[in-house]
Amino acid sequence: MDTANFLFVSADAALITDLAWQVWREGHDVKYYVEAESDREIGDGFVPKTEDWRAEVDWADVVVFDDIWVSGPDQREGPGTNERGDTPRVGSDVGTGALAEELRAEGKAVVGGTPATDRLEEDRGYAMEVLEDHGVNTVEHHVFHEFDAGIKHVQENPAPYVIKPLGEVQNVKRLLYVGNEDDGSDVVDVLRAYKKAWGHRMKGFQLQRKVEGVEVAICGFFDGNEFVDRVNFNFEHKKLFPGNIGPSTGEMGTSMFWAGKNRLFEETFGKIEGWLADEGYVGSIDINCIVNETGIYPLEFTPRFGYPTIALQEESIESSTAEFFYDLAHGNKPEPEVHGGYQIAVRVVLPPFPFDDEQTYDENSRNAAVVFDAADRAGIHIEDAKRVDGQWRVAGESGMPIVVTGKGETMGAARKRAYGRIDDVVMPKCTTATTSASAGSTATATGFRRGGTSARDARVGPTGTRDGAARLHEFLTVRRNYTWYAEVLDGRRRRRRRRRRVRALRSRDHGPPEGDGRRREAARVFELPPPRRRRQRAERRRRVAWREFRREPRRRRRRRLGLGGDREPEQGARPQAGEDVRLRHRRLEALGGGGDELRGGPSPVPRFRLRRRRHRGATGRRADRRGSRRRARSRRGRPPRGRGRAGRDRQRRRVRRASARRAVRDRRRRRVTRATDPAAGSRSRSRNASPTARDARRRR
Repeated sequence: MDTANFLFVSADAALITDLAWQVWREGHDVKYYVEAESDREIGDGFVPKTEDWRAEVDWADVVVFDDIWVSGPDQREGPGTNERGDTPRVGSDVGTGALAEELRAEGKAVVGGTPATDRLEEDRGYAMEVLEDHGVNTVEHHVFHEFDAGIKHVQENPAPYVIKPLGEVQNVKRLLYVGNEDDGSDVVDVLRAYKKAWGHRMKGFQLQRKVEGVEVAICGFFDGNEFVDRVNFNFEHKKLFPGNIGPSTGEMGTSMFWAGKNRLFEETFGKIEGWLADEGYVGSIDINCIVNETGIYPLEFTPRFGYPTIALQEESIESSTAEFFYDLAHGNKPEPEVHGGYQIAVRVVLPPFPFDDEQTYDENSRNAAVVFDAADRAGIHIEDAKRVDGQWRVAGESGMPIVVTGKGETMGAARKRAYGRIDDVVMPKCTTATTSASAGSTATATGFRRGGTSARDARVGPTGTRDGAARLHEFLTVRRNYTWYAEVLDGRRRRRRRRRRVRALRSRDHGPPEGDGRRREAARVFELPPPRRRRQRAERRRRVAWREFRREPRRRRRRRLGLGGDREPEQGARPQAGEDVRLRHRRLEALGGGGDELRGGPSPVPRFRLRRRRHRGATGRRADRRGSRRRARSRRGRPPRGRGRAGRDRQRRRVRRASARRAVRDRRRRRVTRATDPAAGSRSRSRNASPTARDARRRR
């Protein structure tokens, strides 16, 4: 292909700087126009600029529009993010489709949409009507222009819904809400809040029935008559932090691969291909879908370039990018050579991204230098950057200077390649947003490092370092706008605490878990005292209950225990062999135990040990102390009598012998008594009673 003239037009914010730079590096003539005053410096030093794009239309062989919006009165309101992450305008009704259609009528080759295709993104209700008219399967949806009507619909048809604003206000990404409650109560509350805050700006909104599944976007290039044979499938990550948490940012990273016109294509774009041809659409168009076991459900259109998806498409088109877009604009059926593996794009951003804080941006990010450790610039794509005296610097006000891409035969290889290139990037006072992907999905890791450090050292991954998180927390909490940042950063910690609480609840119901650490953690979660202190307090309570129980009269104690006889429970209330289980349970409850012993737990009653009284001899007489000491000395180290196991055995033998002697003596006395007085033999007598006492009893 010979040298051609390309005119790139950013009728609103500067979005397509990198594509213009890529075409210029391939040796073609390029002129770039930026309408927004705040973005005029973007691309300086990279591509030639023009102040009046209409004056260059006759010069250009191809005119490329980067978006569907056209700058109007400055109606920026409140913090929010659009596709590129900055604060969007609200209320513009003019799109670039009308401009592109006007140029086509003049015979110009244009990459851009039409008024009808612009409406696909602006009016989601209209987009669903187009899909339904062409037989495309869609989710249940309803369009409302009054908040009260939407609230009434949710109350009458309770279900989880997704709120999607209509008009340009839809670019305020924080307004998109995905319901979680089955009765739709959270959706009702959000609609009431939107009515107060955004009722004067929202043209309307769409309620979509929430569908569970895999979110995938199908992106194709249309040349005015048909789709290019190669179609790419991409997976977006819009949340700022890993684990799909944090504020929506437009997009933090994308993973992608190319394929043919498969079933996903045929069920979506394949059915509206004729409608796009009738409209005369030329350019990139994307449709986001939910795919599950029941079918394919399209959600919304993007009839323009995607960002940073366009950087991935440039990286993966291995043939001439300029030739591809030239053939696309002229309807020449382009046949690009694309990479057969996987591609990943990673955004490197600066504070106050994704919010609008001019003071923070001026202090930390404006005109910040972008330094590279390696001379190779492969995989480095510019977004909001400029070049001054050969030095790359941050431009604009969005805080997104560059995009880093990588490609490989596997998703892991592409990720490794992208991270390797990030390691060579040094940006003072920057936040590095990285994307990790596997199996066609993405996740984001964000970190912060002040001073000149590599992007790898700055990021904090899903298991990032604690010091990196602390630095990010310290920086973001300097200004009140970032208090929510800090809360989100602690989300991972809150989830861990929630999991521990669940484990503690289970341990309460099903017994303590294994390991002292978990016991301590359960005690901490439920604000319990430490385990040892808890045991000591329980022991004191049981001892007090036992003392109070012993002070009660015998009759009352037996009534409490439910005993029918006169036998009193043994001290300590230990389970006895053959004792009835219910009786044991009542006894333990009376002592404050709660019957835990019946369930196999520890005994709730203290084990009181009786102090053993030392036997003082067979006759009960106290031994002479001097003699005892004398006998102990004579034994030469042997334990005194009565002590130790051997001593106790000797004492038991002496007691038995003494008992035996008393029994013999008593039998002799009884035989003598029967011989002298036969009538007295039938009476019971005390064995120690004297004859005089017996005579007295007989007389009574």
